[in-house]
Amino acid sequence: MHEALEAIAKLVCQNEKELSANREAFISSLGLADPYKRMLKEYIEYANKFGRHAGPQGMSKPVPSRKEVEAFMYLTGLFIRVAVSKNS
Repeated sequence: MHEALEAIAKLVCQNEKELSANREAFISSLGLADPYKRMLKEYIEYANKFGRHAGPQGMSKPVPSRKEVEAFMYLTGLFIRVAVSKNS
């Protein structure tokens, strides 16, 4: 999910930066208000905490609940939907 959002952010921003580096430019390009920058920042931190990167050496990562996974999926879809709508 994170990779899909990162890919569309690269298309919108017309560069090859990671999502965290594209955060502000992506939100600005979509014409969204500043609170969405904070939402995307938290989204990225959450993704990193639960699976984007390896856990500390020898430690397993926490497993999110089913409802958290579903919410993450919907939030990803929200950002992708706004990006797709921008180009329509």
